[in-house]
Amino acid sequence: MSKKIICASTNKEIGGYDGDLTVELILEGERRLLILSNFEINVTEDTDWEEVLYDASLEGDLDEQYPYISVAITSPFSDKNTVICLQKEASDSDEVETINLEDLPPGKHFFEELIVDCFSGKFRGDMEINFSEVEDQDDLLEVVSEILFDEYEWSFYYFAGCLAWITGEHTVEAIK
Repeated sequence: MSKKIICASTNKEIGGYDGDLTVELILEGERRLLILSNFEINVTEDTDWEEVLYDASLEGDLDEQYPYISVAITSPFSDKNTVICLQKEASDSDEVETINLEDLPPGKHFFEELIVDCFSGKFRGDMEINFSEVEDQDDLLEVVSEILFDEYEWSFYYFAGCLAWITGEHTVEAIK
């Protein structure tokens, strides 16, 4: 059972309020990952990783992650914000091998799956949410998540040393 949304100052229920309320988004650890399956590349000393990954991002799968989502709701019952943590997930990136692509030796590399953190982004402004159908924190997380996926602004951003994860097989052959 999901928790109700209660005004921190007055203890009145905000969930189900008939009207729009301003919601400030508080995020931590958000990222968009490029997932390359069965990815093959000839690595040389001159490999331009920014170009390679940008081109791959046009066809690869993308996974948006928002592990920590909190909100500050402008309460209709008080001049103080009510802050609620809606989602807090542990990162699973420590469970797989991490590499720096710049350190790969020359050769023909095959990755069963290569995951690269090569995007940056931000959410601009606050959200205006109609609370008439938002009864509890699960409902609010659902609405906030939909807005995030629609309006969060991502841009491709590769930098030397950005993290990449290998899951599955990784093989290297000498270039002939």
